Amino acid sequence: MPEPTIAWLWRPGESRGRRGILGLEAGAPEFRAEDGEVIRLTDLERARRQRGTPVLEIRYRREGEPRIALIFFTRPPERPDPDPVPSLFGLVGMRGLRRVGEMGRIRAANKRLKPLVEEWAKALGG
Repeated sequence: MPEPTIAWLWRPGESRGRRGILGLEAGAPEFRAEDGEVIRLTDLERARRQRGTPVLEIRYRREGEPRIALIFFTRPPERPDPDPVPSLFGLVGMRGLRRVGEMGRIRAANKRLKPLVEEWAKALGG
């Protein structure tokens, strides 16, 4: 059984992930956001690790509706702003350079966090 872990929960439609604690409460996964909201992931249908990343994709039901959430075990990448000034002769803008840097950071975190992410995937039935 994994220990409570700092994570970021991101749901489609949200502009950024929410930092909080991922834990198991009475055997059911629950995310306690820093702002105090508790998101219970009851009726969990599927949890699987996104290969090459420290991210779990969770499919669950809330009030009978199917939902998807991503749980990042490292700070999620920031959504880029529009790129006003291209660089490198117009081939790659600053936004592209930031994206490459963020992917490198996520890959490095994956190497370090892979055992933890796999432990959570197994605990959640993935």
